[in-house]
Amino acid sequence: SGATVSGVDASAEMIELAKQTYPTIHFEQKDASQLDYNREFDAVFSNATFHWIENQKGLLRGIYKGLKHGGRLVAEFGGKGNVKGITDAIELAAKNLGLASKLTKDFWFFPSISEYTTLLEKNNFEVNQALIFDRPTPLKGINGMRDWIMQFAPYAFKNMNHDEIEAIIDAVIEIVKPTHFIRDQWVADYKRIRIKATKNER
Repeated sequence: SGATVSGVDASAEMIELAKQTYPTIHFEQKDASQLDYNREFDAVFSNATFHWIENQKGLLRGIYKGLKHGGRLVAEFGGKGNVKGITDAIELAAKNLGLASKLTKDFWFFPSISEYTTLLEKNNFEVNQALIFDRPTPLKGINGMRDWIMQFAPYAFKNMNHDEIEAIIDAVIEIVKPTHFIRDQWVADYKRIRIKATKNER
């Protein structure tokens, strides 16, 4: 396509892996909420990242500043209700085991369409498209749900010991099995937001 691509991530390990996988692309370790580019890019693309970033205003300010006039932002990330079946099960399991006070919640940002389009407009973007949709996602292997929880939600258990974590996950597996184990396949109840927005300087 003739495009020149740059990539950023806050994790040094992820940057190193990206460099090994795509040696011809430029990568930098940066906090996405503190980007310091100035009118350098025609487009910014992100997939499955925005919901991990607490400082959304800083994120959008940095992206806006880094885009050229007319530049495009295209992103997909978790929306309101994303993995709600799983997170509700984690809370229920913690409550049933007397561990609710040790559970860490709300470490993801899953906004509604109206919430995020308003945030974009407040940061001077013109919203061209905003969708929210269900995207049931198969998880790999018979331990797919357990593996998913340990990979994506370990922060929920940061105040617990190993035995407490194992007890909660075992309970979660039983709670979600009727709804999330479909035709011998674990499935995560993803709900995604996809947005397209433009920088139009006035």
